[in-house]
Amino acid sequence: MTESLPTPQTYPDLLATLKARIRDARLRTAVSVNQELILLYWEIGRDILLRQAAEGWGTAVIDRLARDLRRDFPEMTGLSLLDVANGKTKEREIYSETFYPRLHLGWSDLASLLGGRYHFIEGPDPELYDLTQDQKETVNLRDRERRGILARRLDGHPGRDPRPLGSRRDLARGP
Repeated sequence: MTESLPTPQTYPDLLATLKARIRDARLRTAVSVNQELILLYWEIGRDILLRQAAEGWGTAVIDRLARDLRRDFPEMTGLSLLDVANGKTKEREIYSETFYPRLHLGWSDLASLLGGRYHFIEGPDPELYDLTQDQKETVNLRDRERRGILARRLDGHPGRDPRPLGSRRDLARGP
């Protein structure tokens, strides 16, 4: 016969705290994985389109690439190169903003827009990269095209709060 052990008074609080931490960690992990996959798929599409334009790749090369990727990554879903092969792709923009630098590092908020061949990052010191020439984003073109076309598109993006980044303290409270 198993004896019932007395439960310490603080046990329910500890259990609830641990469960909440586990749920939060799982959610943060899922969000992080999704962000990485979205960026990966965007980069794959961009790289293929750049090669297609530069080297004249046709549908045969795209079909082979799709077969080889499916063979090496059979568990990977959501990866279709049909639109690329059929020329039905359209330029997509990826908008993002983060309060993490302010909340955890005491820095400024950041917003960014990936569109076509450019990546624009808005912060205290804006950055602009030409991804066709500089995929590792090492050469900042901001002095050549200060707040150019992508900056203007970022300003008018539907997901963007019109208030300046540093003034949105009500959206995310920092330390």
